[in-house]
Amino acid sequence: AIVGIGAGVVTSSGYLATVLFAAPLLLTYFAYRAYLGRIADDQEQLRIARDSRVVDGLTGLPNRLLLIDRIENALLAQRATPSREFAVLFLDLDGFKAVNDSFGHDIGDQLLQAVARRLEDSLRRADRVASADVRQEHVAHTVARLGGDEFVVLLQDVRGQADALRVADRIQEVLSRPFHLSGRQA
Repeated sequence: AIVGIGAGVVTSSGYLATVLFAAPLLLTYFAYRAYLGRIADDQEQLRIARDSRVVDGLTGLPNRLLLIDRIENALLAQRATPSREFAVLFLDLDGFKAVNDSFGHDIGDQLLQAVARRLEDSLRRADRVASADVRQEHVAHTVARLGGDEFVVLLQDVRGQADALRVADRIQEVLSRPFHLSGRQA
């Protein structure tokens, strides 16, 4: 409607009327764009706040809160279907304090990030070889950081202790290899 009125003003009036009409139109347009920008910023801040409640800021892994939620869901699923087993693996990095003390906290942070990536990668590989059961390839396991040098792995839909031990052995083998961080080996 405003554009239609503006077109009528431009065709029937002179230059001054066009400028007088265009100024409020442009102000409205820029105010609306600023309003949309503020909405986008607010939505981004809400997303960051929501993510920071359930995601570890250093590694990007789920934190304790999200892990507890996923364990509760696994328990509910097992109660509904007793054959759906799951396992929880707790990992504590031996010698992490020595890395922080010797190389500094920046290298320690890099080590935690590298451990998180290796854990995620090893679970993807372990899923493919853990079982011939096709459904096993589509299971989403959870790697979480509790804090410090403590990690937890929630394995869903395992078929007994042997599956969990096979994954635990794979994780131990993957994490036992040296880490190369900023030209240093840990």
